[in-house]
Amino acid sequence: MTRPLLALLILGTTLGGCNRLNPGTWLNSGGDTPAPTQTVVTEDPRPLIAQVTEVEVDRTPNGAIVRATGVAPTEGWYGPALIAQTAQPDGTLILKFHATAPATAMPTGTTTSRQIVAATALTNATLANTRRIVVQGASNALSQAR
Repeated sequence: MTRPLLALLILGTTLGGCNRLNPGTWLNSGGDTPAPTQTVVTEDPRPLIAQVTEVEVDRTPNGAIVRATGVAPTEGWYGPALIAQTAQPDGTLILKFHATAPATAMPTGTTTSRQIVAATALTNATLANTRRIVVQGASNALSQAR
């Protein structure tokens, strides 16, 4: 009883690694699934952050993480994002710093209370032709050279 069970387990383990013989792949439409392509979003309905105060680019094994700090016009801004624009021919990648404004009127407050941070991950493929990363706000832009 144990020999047939052992043989069945070995056979199942062996065939499980074979793509054509694996029952889990039989319903696939055929061929390998293509890798997802990176889409660049160029429009965002949220307004730009008032001022960009800091930009940092930290390398990772898969690319880089871009982190930007900005100052909003009032307190209460939320949902920050760095939205990539179409890459420029000179190797400049432009990221626009968007955030959502509060629904009700908020006090101006201090500069520290209006700071907001956004980050995005860039792949090595995106960075291959990039020489400079620019983060744009409503009133200024800061850049980091690679």
